Amino acid sequence: MDQASGARLGLPALGRLDLRALARPAALALGAFAVLFLALTWNRYGLASGEAERQMYGRQLLDFYRFGFTGSALQHLEAVQTGGLFDLFAALLELVWHGSVWDLRHLLSGLAGLAGLLAVWRLARLLAGEVAALLATVILCLTGSWSGAMFTHTLEIPLAAALVWALYLQTCLVAEQPAFRRGTVWGLGFAAGLAFGVGDGAWLVPLSLLITLLVVSHRRAESPLKSLPGQLRALLPAALLAAAIALLGRPAVVLGPLQSLFLPAGPAGVTSVVPTLVDGSLLMSNEVPRSYLHEYLVVKLPELMLIGLALALGGRPWQVGGGASEHERRRRSRHAHPMHLPLVLAIVLPMGYAWLFRPALADGLRQFLYLLPPMAVAAALGWRMLWQTVRGQSVAAWSLAIVVSLLAVSHAITLIHLHPYGHAYYNSLVSGLRGAARGWVLDYSAASVREGAEYLNRWAAIVPPASRDPIPVAVCAEPAQARAWLSPRFEVVRDPARAAFVIANSHLGCLDGIGGTPLYTVMRQGVTLGQVIDRRGQVPQALPG
Repeated sequence: MDQASGARLGLPALGRLDLRALARPAALALGAFAVLFLALTWNRYGLASGEAERQMYGRQLLDFYRFGFTGSALQHLEAVQTGGLFDLFAALLELVWHGSVWDLRHLLSGLAGLAGLLAVWRLARLLAGEVAALLATVILCLTGSWSGAMFTHTLEIPLAAALVWALYLQTCLVAEQPAFRRGTVWGLGFAAGLAFGVGDGAWLVPLSLLITLLVVSHRRAESPLKSLPGQLRALLPAALLAAAIALLGRPAVVLGPLQSLFLPAGPAGVTSVVPTLVDGSLLMSNEVPRSYLHEYLVVKLPELMLIGLALALGGRPWQVGGGASEHERRRRSRHAHPMHLPLVLAIVLPMGYAWLFRPALADGLRQFLYLLPPMAVAAALGWRMLWQTVRGQSVAAWSLAIVVSLLAVSHAITLIHLHPYGHAYYNSLVSGLRGAARGWVLDYSAASVREGAEYLNRWAAIVPPASRDPIPVAVCAEPAQARAWLSPRFEVVRDPARAAFVIANSHLGCLDGIGGTPLYTVMRQGVTLGQVIDRRGQVPQALPG
């Protein structure tokens, strides 16, 4: 239906609106809202699993540097497989921080999440303009696996933020061919160094960059053997800067081999094998199918992102628009392909790695959260291509705008209901959180333990103590996740025979066979994410692992 048909229905010509003029103020408003959200909520999140261990590692790294690269810290450096740059920074700020160190970590991680949002906006703006930039940022904000994990996933979110900045700067290099701007080169080195210093997904940066340079050389009808050495020389400052920054978080890369000469061997770093749920099947993390990552992407991503990705996959004919000539299509396609190549590689390479090598995976998307920013950009490009196709038809344009708005509002309402457990979001393909409770992991990071601990604190403030002895509490999670928030009236114990109360979460088996009386339930959308169980007077039972 064309503009005339829409006019007969009383619809204004939506396609004639200058959306670019509206996109920048809307983006600024969204950014202000994101900062406000961080300011109001950064100190309301529980510890994620492994977070206490990460902070201890940061303290060991700090001691290692403070005491002249010697001391007991060196023998622990190889025990942690990932980089410790974020943890080192958190440990350094801990020296002057007067509040909870866990809130400090969550604040820093939240700031990294905001930096990732800014990089997504700039990347989408570079590739497709202001409207796509706004839409990509909105999509990522409405993705529970990002916004719900932004404060607690203090390894994965900083890594993802560094990688998306590296992706943006790689795309800038393509746009700047054949010469690179000095600021882009140094910026890429800084982002890559942060990524290598924080986590293991940084292997994407050099591999993607090498493939991109080869393809760009081919597109410019140049021999890679002639052009590549010069390009690599131009990028040498970035490599040196990246190496210097990365080594701050990974000193064992250089000093680890010297360990056997001066210190007894430390424990080997081994990836833990844990049980996980995949569509109702209980599997060990080293036994998950090749399709594990892909299945989780299908059920965890919001519909706004899923549909956009589908449009991007099948929408190549929409890249230029229906009114362009075949010659114009080919010309702009040749120009656009290298520009989009780093984005494509940022999505395809990790997914291909997971499919081919089947690494031990658990906790849904946690180990691949760095996929979300480039996927948000790709989804925005998919929606933009569809808009370019229908914008000349009033009814279709208005229908598309309404669908996108309804999806965005629906996702926002769901995340509000889930807060602060947005990382447990599931889409309608599995009937949301209710449907996912029957076959997928929910609060995999056990963040609900804080809410249970704070309930016990309120209970203890009302109930007079029977004795001066601390009240024993068992926790079906890492002890530090409860100890961080419990008042001195309580003592965290591992032996359930001594426990007067149990703080349980939604991990498999935690809520089964404990016995006792539920005192408090952490519930979202009718699904139990955690409970506080009163076990006083109960026969001792083994606490599920």
